[in-house]
Formats: sequence, structure tokens, C-alpha cells
Amino acid sequence: MSFIEPILTDEEVERYSRQLLLREIGVKGQEKLKKSSVLVIGAGGLGSPALLYLAGAGVGSIGIIDGDNIDLSNLHRQIIYNTEDIGSSKSEAAAERIKKINPGIDVKPYHNYITMENASLIIQDFDVVINGTDNFSTRYLVNDTCVKLGIPLVDASAVMYEGQVAVYMPNNGCYRCLYPNPPEGKNAPSCSNSGVFGALVGIMGSIQAMEALKVLLNIGHIYDSRLIYFNSLTGNFQTLLRKPNPNCPICSNNISKDLKYAEECDIVENKQPFELDNEVKHYEVKPLELNVLKKDKSSYKVIDIRDRDMFNRGHIEGAILVDETNLPQKIEELKSQYNLIIVCQFGKISKHIQKEYNDIGIKNIWSLDGGIINWERYNLPLVKLDKTYS
Repeated sequence: MSFIEPILTDEEVERYSRQLLLREIGVKGQEKLKKSSVLVIGAGGLGSPALLYLAGAGVGSIGIIDGDNIDLSNLHRQIIYNTEDIGSSKSEAAAERIKKINPGIDVKPYHNYITMENASLIIQDFDVVINGTDNFSTRYLVNDTCVKLGIPLVDASAVMYEGQVAVYMPNNGCYRCLYPNPPEGKNAPSCSNSGVFGALVGIMGSIQAMEALKVLLNIGHIYDSRLIYFNSLTGNFQTLLRKPNPNCPICSNNISKDLKYAEECDIVENKQPFELDNEVKHYEVKPLELNVLKKDKSSYKVIDIRDRDMFNRGHIEGAILVDETNLPQKIEELKSQYNLIIVCQFGKISKHIQKEYNDIGIKNIWSLDGGIINWERYNLPLVKLDKTYS
């Protein structure tokens, strides 16, 4: 007598025993997960908990795409890594971690970024895509590719204390239905320039894993017609009902051939000492130096390019608040009268702006090294208009 080998091994039955007890899952559901595949794009704050729960649940094949390496600033929210991983590839370190959790799954790490050239080639091999990136160019590219390939997308984002999550099923609307084009400007809100509450991304990433599992198992009510907002300070969830946009540039009958993607700028640190020397190509002012220079109000002007809320929480005395969209006009107005010092939260955006002007021959623009965060490290004075932060 011949016997048919069971799809689930004895070890898997024990491993998933608590999940097998659930009526909506059971043995057939667990077998379905074993045959399923999920691609997680971005192994960061959102991707970390999503990967851990997907591996624990027994998704048979998991792809991880992320071109970044781990740095110290990641660890407060990217719980899949530890201090010893600093400097390592995120995708490879994450793959190693989840293989330790569940050796029986197939893990495919991609140590690169999603681009227009490779998006379809990678995404087409998976049943569901989870987007955990925090930049707009990738978010829109992933959305558009999933629409074209007919693959469900579980998308989430988290900035400061607020997060949102939605599931975009084929033929039922997409991210561009809500937001047709990416925001303009390099200072669009993100974790890197606005900050993020670490536990918040854990919640949103866990919801992404939960929704992906529901899609794979075809159980429950997924977020396919809803956009879920969560405010971690108030603890409130809000639901926005959504429907396909008949004029969507990617998923409607009026598909646009001129789709826009946000420009991403990889800012390479190239620290130079502060010198009033036109031969120096990159100027950065140290906090203690700026604290002295700002007293010369006839020669120096500090331009703060953060949002008004951050400005009101604390800014350098004498600084003027300038929205990034109005910055070129303001610089043109002031550059002949003052040495200009651009200030942002962490010093990266201001550094990039300074370099752009330096490259076209404007030599009297500097950037505050390390931004306001670095200024606060030296306990230097800030003017606070919002007394809540006094």
C-alpha cells in the first residue's frame, strides 16, 4: 500500500499548533501559507515586525529587498537587528534572523533598491507585496508595478506619532487614487527629517503582516476599501472609506504616460572645517561657531527651512523661517547682502542645498553641521514660541 506524504511535517504541526487551532486557518490554511510568497520592500521599522511575523506564521517564501546597511540610528525601531549588526546589509541580516526563527522557510535577500529597471522582474515572483519604505519614489513605483502586474499591495507609513495603512487589491483602486502625484520638495515629511515614535512603526508593521496573511488565506475583512489612520499619542484609530478614482493616472481607463516619481537624493557626508575661504567647496558651520557668528547681524543671516511647528518648538535667535518652495527666491534676495547659513533638523537637507548653490558658484552659503539636533547637544540657546516645549 502506498501512502501520500503530508504537506505539513510533524515539526511544522507542532510549530504552528496554536495557529492550526484557529477555525479559519487549520491545516488547509497552513498548507496554503507554506505554498505562498511575500515580498517585503524595505527592511526597516515597518519591515522588521512584518518579517518576524510572516516568518513565524510559516509563509513559505519571503523576499527582502533593501539596499541599505544598518546604522546606529536604526536600532530604536528596527527590532530585527542588534548592535552587532551595525554596518551589515539590512536584507542579509534580516534574512539570517528570520531563518533562525523558522529554518523551514525559503528566504531571498536582495541587497539593492527597487528601480524602474528591476521592479517588475522582482515583484512578479511573489503573491503579495508589503511596502515598508519611507521615500515617495519607491512608494509610487511599487504601487504602479503592483497595479500593472495585478499583485496585492499592503502599504503603510509612519512619521512622528501618526501612521496609516491600506491594502490595495487588483482592480479596486491604488495609492495613486488617493495621492495622484508625490509631494514636491526634498523636505517632504519622513522619518529622517521629522522623526518617528519607535513603537508606532512596530504597530503599523504588525498590521501589515496581519493584512498580508489575511490576503493569502482569504479570511476576514481586509483593508481593501479603507485607509486606516492611527495616532499613537491619543490611541485613536480612524477609518477613511475609499474607492477607485475614475481618473487615476495608473489604474483607471485614463492611464497617464507621464507618471511622476519623487526625486531621491543620497547625500554623501563630506565634512569640511568651517573657513571663510572661497577655495573651500563645502562649508559647514559648527554649532559653537554659529553661536558666535550669529551675533554679527549685519553680515550673517540664519535661514531655518524646517516646518513651522518645529520652528516654534525652538529656533536659533535671529533665524528667519523660510518654506523650501520659497527658498530660491529668498536666497536670491539676501545673498548679495549677507553670508547665509541654512539650518534644518539634522543638517543633511541643508548640506545638500548648500552644495547645490556652491556648485553653481555661490560661495557665501553655509550649512549648520548636524542641524538643530546638534545645536541642542551643545545646550545652546533656542527661542521657543510654543511654550509646551519649554
